[in-house]
Amino acid sequence: MSRAKLSSAVLRNACLDEAILDGANLAGAAMMLVEARKASFRMADLSLAGLNFADLEGSDLREATLKGADVTSVSFRGCRLEGADLRCVRVETADFHEAIWDASTLWPEGFRPEKEPG
Repeated sequence: MSRAKLSSAVLRNACLDEAILDGANLAGAAMMLVEARKASFRMADLSLAGLNFADLEGSDLREATLKGADVTSVSFRGCRLEGADLRCVRVETADFHEAIWDASTLWPEGFRPEKEPG
């Protein structure tokens, strides 16, 4: 599903484990409670998406845009976040345990994950 045009799609409770959504447009999509473990969202647009309680464990979000997305209680455990725009809302409730990011990863002003970038 690389480069799929799914902006404003309703994907609540969907299972996207190991899906390849590189470059997909998911801007404004409703993705609450989505299971997308080990999925690839490289360079995907997830801006303004509702990702509440989504499980993205082990996913690749390098260079993805999540600007303005609601990430309430999202699991980013073990995710690749290098170059991602994570200037999203409610980021302080998300889990970044074992996630990998770098100096080009963008965070909301004043927010820094608990560990140093990998």
